[in-house]
Amino acid sequence: ATANHIATKLCRHFIADTPPQAAIDRISKAFLASGGDLPAVYRALVEAPEAWAVPSTKIKTPWEWLVSAMRGLDYP
Repeated sequence: ATANHIATKLCRHFIADTPPQAAIDRISKAFLASGGDLPAVYRALVEAPEAWAVPSTKIKTPWEWLVSAMRGLDYP
């Protein structure tokens, strides 16, 4: 259950709000195979093809970064 929970959280954060079950299963298997070694889990996440699929919904565009920075600085 821990492997599935961690894999789901990572996939939601880095891949999509509703991540594909295949990615969750792959990352969960990496967690179990490595005995909970997080660098191995991260490696599985980076190697997941879903993480690099277009469109990337979890990556801000330069315009979104600029707007976020302006809001954070309370710029009018």
